[in-house]
Amino acid sequence: MKVVQDRLNHASERITADIYTHVRAPLQSDAAERVAGLILPSDQ
Repeated sequence: MKVVQDRLNHASERITADIYTHVRAPLQSDAAERVAGLILPSDQ
């Protein structure tokens, strides 16, 4: 989050988090599905 704050020149990480928190949930879900696909057997 700190890197994003710096890149966007926000005054605080809180501002960045308030604006972009909605983006994180789908990314976390997608990452979990990808990891599960790598470690769980496929039903093919």
